[in-house]
Amino acid sequence: MPQKTMKSNISIIILMSLLILAFIFNSGCVEDGKSKTLIMTMKEFAVDDIEQDINYDSKLQTFYFKSLDEGDTVIIIDTINNLTFVPYQEDVNMSNITELVCESVYEANPEQITQVIMPFEGDLTTKFKVGDKIKITLHIITDTYVTERHGTIWTFKLETTREGWDSKKHEMRPLPQSAIDFA
Repeated sequence: MPQKTMKSNISIIILMSLLILAFIFNSGCVEDGKSKTLIMTMKEFAVDDIEQDINYDSKLQTFYFKSLDEGDTVIIIDTINNLTFVPYQEDVNMSNITELVCESVYEANPEQITQVIMPFEGDLTTKFKVGDKIKITLHIITDTYVTERHGTIWTFKLETTREGWDSKKHEMRPLPQSAIDFA
């Protein structure tokens, strides 16, 4: 009987080891064929470089994420480092927003923190506070539009987030409160 129990325990240990290895190799990325779901910190999302291609002959300018594609979902899990409600900003098109900075970004680059502030619609300071662990869910889309730049018609094609982009006006917008929750 002890020999059989020992074999059973070894089988369980081997099975658990294989499951742990599978989890380690797949952590951060879940694929369903074409699109994928990636789990990142704010720092990882912010440094996922946006590549740019310009074709002067065809007047096409393309912006795309290095590791993300249209249809992908990004889940940002991080801790709030700074949360500020801004009721009015005269020089930008975003007012009545909450500016959010996460811990991973602040630790990585405290001098350039203004480059990675995420604006959210409305006042989130009554729901969230510094130190809260949060989850932000974003969906990657592609927007293609034609516009005039310096007297020449150009086509722009860019990957961005559905939540942070107005596809009718072709401009950034604050993220909706529905995109953020406690982790």
